[in-house]
Amino acid sequence: MQNDTRSSPLITPLPELFSFAQRPPFTQLCDWFQLQFSNCEAPSSIALGKDANAIADLLNLLLSGIQSDSQYVFKAQNPLLPETRGYEQTIFEEMEIPTRDNWHDFFNGIIWCQFSNTKALLNRLHYQQIEHHGGKLRSRVRDRLTHFDECGVVLFSAQPDLISLLKNHQWQTLFVEQKNAWHEQIVPIIFGHALWEMLMQPFIGITAKVTVIELSQQALNRIYELDTKVINYEYCDYLLHKHLQKIDLEGRQKTWMPLPLLGVPNWSPYTQTTEFYSNQKYFMPLKQKKACE
Repeated sequence: MQNDTRSSPLITPLPELFSFAQRPPFTQLCDWFQLQFSNCEAPSSIALGKDANAIADLLNLLLSGIQSDSQYVFKAQNPLLPETRGYEQTIFEEMEIPTRDNWHDFFNGIIWCQFSNTKALLNRLHYQQIEHHGGKLRSRVRDRLTHFDECGVVLFSAQPDLISLLKNHQWQTLFVEQKNAWHEQIVPIIFGHALWEMLMQPFIGITAKVTVIELSQQALNRIYELDTKVINYEYCDYLLHKHLQKIDLEGRQKTWMPLPLLGVPNWSPYTQTTEFYSNQKYFMPLKQKKACE
């Protein structure tokens, strides 16, 4: 694989990501890293799995360059010390995000940097549920928050029929007939940190939990920085934070819609042929009796 200057900010601190740096959707991370490290000196190299303090330091370096009201910091988790409180409770009460030296926590930290206000909102909602139900009982709200936190994708869209296509599993229309709308009128942004980890070794079956934020085309154009075409995560964070505050997490209806993630045009290591999209074990049709308007 040919190396280029765009990928260097990504592979400098974490050379293990070299093989992914130029493969969508990792190019989103690559461009964002470049922007974040443009005004500071990145660590020369970090070996993941060797030093949790180094990972926490890198994430704090990235977080320091974010315009956010968040006062959270990353702190290396000591596996030898027992934790008497739950993960979300610890974060809320200490304003510290426990971080281990693994990819899961690294990508979680990246999402904290990109969506600081939204992640803080989810943490507060978790804490409110813990206060109400106790730490051992996982409420419906906490389950839904966790599903999105782990596997969430936001579709910023100027397509009026997008929600209907998703609800009715119209994958051929969505991915094939409207292929050219993706990344222009439909902008997918990964929020779930577990998705990044899975995409390092992608497999047929990766399915995201999706929410749609409908925008005018003018507002949608703000998702990308005008000069660099890098994702404007500050704006995405603002929109998602506002959007999630309106969602009924207590309701009986499903909160998130499924999205076969490797169906997103240009986001799959598999050749996206007619045969690929005809795999109904992955691109599952919706039973007629459950079809939605």
